[in-house]
Amino acid sequence: MTEQDFDAIYSFAKSAGWEMSYDLNLLYRNNSQWNSSNAVMLLEYAASTGQVIDLELGNEPNLYQFTKHVDPAQIGRDYVHLRALMNTMPPFNTRRLIGPSVTHAFTADYAAKFLSTGSTSVDVFSIHHYYSSGPALTPQDMINPTVLDSITDTLNKARDAVSKYSRGTHTVWLGETGLAYSRSAPNTTGYIAGFMWLDKIGMAATHGVSLLARQSFPSFYDENETPTPEYWLTLLFKRLMGRRVLEVTSTEGNHFFRMYAHCSLNHPGGVAFYFLNIYSSDVELTIPSFTSHSYELFSLSAGGNGTMSTSIVNLNGHPVTMDGDNLPELSPVTSQTWPVVIPKFTYGFLVLPDAYVMACR
Repeated sequence: MTEQDFDAIYSFAKSAGWEMSYDLNLLYRNNSQWNSSNAVMLLEYAASTGQVIDLELGNEPNLYQFTKHVDPAQIGRDYVHLRALMNTMPPFNTRRLIGPSVTHAFTADYAAKFLSTGSTSVDVFSIHHYYSSGPALTPQDMINPTVLDSITDTLNKARDAVSKYSRGTHTVWLGETGLAYSRSAPNTTGYIAGFMWLDKIGMAATHGVSLLARQSFPSFYDENETPTPEYWLTLLFKRLMGRRVLEVTSTEGNHFFRMYAHCSLNHPGGVAFYFLNIYSSDVELTIPSFTSHSYELFSLSAGGNGTMSTSIVNLNGHPVTMDGDNLPELSPVTSQTWPVVIPKFTYGFLVLPDAYVMACR
């Protein structure tokens, strides 16, 4: 990588309004210990040009046994080495160190060994998660409650490790995530993929995950660079949902209708829900505490010919498309009619602007 390559990546991130994290090579080693000479060169260059980044060290090290095994306790010591280096090189002394960036197949023992030596060095405990390999993932998996719930074990392991070995001071990230690893899953793109992605966001939020880094651009744009249904639902999530996560309980307890809630991003005291109905019939939704309140409904359904594989998504019955180079309005339907009818195989958002929930004020 040249200086010009690094500048181009940083410039792209900055122009998009993003912060940048950079993953250093953990396998550049002197016998058992990490060799930091390349890292020093990069950090010195970034500091001299005013380019401020967060850092990771290594990618999916629990898979290194296929190439060059590094003990997780030693990785923790390597992180301590990197943190000490960052502390001597402003502005990196105030930046985040993210790790160990393990796959969802990590074990509780692996996390314990890493955190036993490295917990004082990392700010974020990061994991990667996919439901399966691309060739193995089927359209039916994306609306299968058992498959959707399979992420729970990974999230529980991460939360338990952080709570036990770092005294709960570290946050958990899905530092790389999506639906399937290896390569794109055949016949699982388009509208149907939104169910699995939206549920992953909700499952992660309710388990205390504070950031999801989605892999990758092709999931959000088709071959014509047109935004996919996953893009539109993610945009709505970013526009509507605040950072405080609320608990949702249901009298039905049906895993085929799934609902999550945050404080509203735009209305102090308001609540915003997101839902997915993978039941084979419509669902009538009532939220007893709020039946006297009006709501804003953003209902997403399969557009085009109505098949679940379509790359077209409807918002409240109308196709969502770009307005030239500009984003469309994405306006809701406003109503005070309860119950709210959620059609089968749809997902979306329900905002209660004037709920005045104490936790959200």
